[in-house]
Amino acid sequence: MLDIHALQVFYEATQTGSFTAAARALNMTQPAVSMQIKALEDYLQVQLFERQGRSVRLTKAGQALVPYARQIIEMTVGAEKLLRGANGAVMGNLTIGTSVPSANSVLVHLIARFQKLYPNVRITLPLVSQEELLDKLTSGIYDFGVMNVINRCEQITCMPFFEDRIVLVAPTGASFKLGREIEPTALLDEPFVCQDHHSACRYAVGDALKAFGIEVSELNIRMEIGSHSAIIAAVEHGIGLSFLSLLEVAPALAQGHLRIVDVRDLHLVTHVHLAACSTHITTPVGMKFLAFMEHPQTLAHIRLLTQGAASGVQYA
Repeated sequence: MLDIHALQVFYEATQTGSFTAAARALNMTQPAVSMQIKALEDYLQVQLFERQGRSVRLTKAGQALVPYARQIIEMTVGAEKLLRGANGAVMGNLTIGTSVPSANSVLVHLIARFQKLYPNVRITLPLVSQEELLDKLTSGIYDFGVMNVINRCEQITCMPFFEDRIVLVAPTGASFKLGREIEPTALLDEPFVCQDHHSACRYAVGDALKAFGIEVSELNIRMEIGSHSAIIAAVEHGIGLSFLSLLEVAPALAQGHLRIVDVRDLHLVTHVHLAACSTHITTPVGMKFLAFMEHPQTLAHIRLLTQGAASGVQYA
């Protein structure tokens, strides 16, 4: 009989492209991953991978096994979740991936309320790219996802979660002598701290600036940083201005470390959605979470959390 653990190791190796990366993802050693793959190959009496230095490539037999391995893993995980909930107690794991960093500030408040109702539920909140989020939603690895772009894939269903603003922030000191409102062309005269090229926020800002004939590449970019908290710190230290989520900068605004500078006729609002895959059976835990998210009290709490961010706005 096929070993489910060996199949999980095999499938992770197909997704990462190397035994080393698979070991890291599964919290195993690389020799242990190699041993599991070898045991699976010996059992099936076929070679599943061609070794190419540090990377591996699937053989034809390996390619044929991938969809079956994924289906077996999904069915096994689904069966475990359903049986754990069969006795009426809500317990198990829930994974909510997000490609929107600012969403975590809202999610942690909601999850605290959810876990008071269902203390036996363990929740994981991985922060990933939009592409990885969609892949893990459709493969059933994630129960839900949070994204700020409605996906056109028929498998993915989206429900409105909350709205957020993207604002231009500056330090409160004398580093930048900017008024409360500036013209879009004035952005070209200021230094900037930007998010990386794959950031959804950067894409949104880039699209908005094009309406004024400005390309992001024309800005005086002093630094590019992947961490949003590091960007906030860089702005506070006077390295440059930055466009950021209002929810993320709300604490710094409330403390007086940053202020908002309006850009005339530039209004950026992002619509964040809760997504799920319609082709996967929703577990009892997932059904409870979805019902919780749709409850009027939860919706009111979300509005309170997101609208409250505006109270910390500091202008020039």
